[in-house]
Amino acid sequence: MVDLGAKALSAGFVDSHRHCYGVLAHGIPADNAPEDFWAFLNDFWWGRIEDRLDHDMLRAAMNLACYDMIRSGVTTFFDCLEAPNALPGGLHAQGEVVQHWGLRGMLCFEATERVNAANGELGLQENVDFIRACQKTVTSVGDSPQLLYGAMCHHTTFTW
Repeated sequence: MVDLGAKALSAGFVDSHRHCYGVLAHGIPADNAPEDFWAFLNDFWWGRIEDRLDHDMLRAAMNLACYDMIRSGVTTFFDCLEAPNALPGGLHAQGEVVQHWGLRGMLCFEATERVNAANGELGLQENVDFIRACQKTVTSVGDSPQLLYGAMCHHTTFTW
């Protein structure tokens, strides 16, 4: 674990809206320029990025994102994950990496019924399970605050 300490955490920047898995999209060429936002989501983002994510890819992306955040002075962040095929356990995979780096992070899963209703339920349960796991591991001791939190996501209301 990278030990930043409480003073380093309080002195850093806060990134209040991230999609850490998005670093995996860097350099992927699009066949054509999308005509609009919906075309971008349907023709590129969902099929080429979000629907292909698994736990190993989430860990790799989070490692790179944490490195980039530390390098740029971000010590606290909120991340929203959508990886419908990485359920269950996607948030736990990300959380392991965040703990390794010693950043303060709030993680949530964007639970939608974009894939189907059952997957939407899995996404909600992912948030509940992660929130509970974070609450069980509260280990604030002296100058070492709890660093990992879960939240219920309300990111994209237009995707069902």
